[in-house]
Amino acid sequence: MATLVMGEPDSPGPDATGVPDCTPGTGGINGMYGFAYCYLEGSTDYMIYIYGQLVAANRYVAKMTSFYFNVAIPLYLAVASVSKAPYAGLGVINSMIGLGMDALASASFIQVAQKMLLRFFENYSLSFFLPLGLILRTFSFSRKLGATLIAIAIGTYVVYPLSIVFAAGVYDQVDKHVEINLPHEPPDLHDTAICNPFIQNFMWLGSIFWWYIWFSGPCATATVGWWACMLANYPNAQLIYSAVNSVFLLAYVDVLWDYATADPSDIYNAIADPTNPNNALNAVSHNAMITAVLAVFSIILTVVTTRSLSIQLGGDTEFYGIYKLI
Repeated sequence: MATLVMGEPDSPGPDATGVPDCTPGTGGINGMYGFAYCYLEGSTDYMIYIYGQLVAANRYVAKMTSFYFNVAIPLYLAVASVSKAPYAGLGVINSMIGLGMDALASASFIQVAQKMLLRFFENYSLSFFLPLGLILRTFSFSRKLGATLIAIAIGTYVVYPLSIVFAAGVYDQVDKHVEINLPHEPPDLHDTAICNPFIQNFMWLGSIFWWYIWFSGPCATATVGWWACMLANYPNAQLIYSAVNSVFLLAYVDVLWDYATADPSDIYNAIADPTNPNNALNAVSHNAMITAVLAVFSIILTVVTTRSLSIQLGGDTEFYGIYKLI
């Protein structure tokens, strides 16, 4: 059984446990911002990496669930056949993987949005909101608004990145390692004769069709009569058809054996093992949920702290619209 381990990206960033490899900065505000950016970028890269692994797992499951085989045994004027799709029941895993991919996509969007918001605050909190607040505070009619803008500038420039640093510390303590141990993946068949339209049509038409095609013409001039000639040659048609089938089957027995011998329980347990509460899909959901909760925490902490600071400076006690969400 081959092992596909999720959580080991090739590029620098998160390590094998999914934790961004960030070192707390020592340069004051700049170091704090650098650490916050590292956490947001590292966690996003890790979730994107897991997303790619889920895409690969989804492709694997789709390949196996679409596998179907039919074994036909000619019985003179009839044919006995056995058809089976051994992995059709695993199709439900594709929808489960899809939910995990949606959760990761949403969490990645949240982290990217936080990064953009952090960049905006870094560039404009002190260069725009703070000077504007100081100017407005010098006039009596706009003093309250000026104090509010000063509080917003301080809250967004200091408290928000600090809350992200705190969130990174919490994120670091949670086990986010995701591992999928899928069985060996059988080779693709699209470049083989198995998927050749002529071969597929030959098999699908069956021995009776080819019996008619091969011997209808020669039997038209038979002295014993057309139908007697056709019946006499039917075993020959079966023999030729079975020989072609056998040669074709033997040529690809190694490829088909990989498909036919995989254990469905190994595929299911590798992704959604019901006996393991930390199976791959659960771990993906936990990772996405933790990311979303920490993002909400950062926003709430920033708004609450900024509101308290605004009160101390004599500004508005409520940020209409935003405060109502809190």
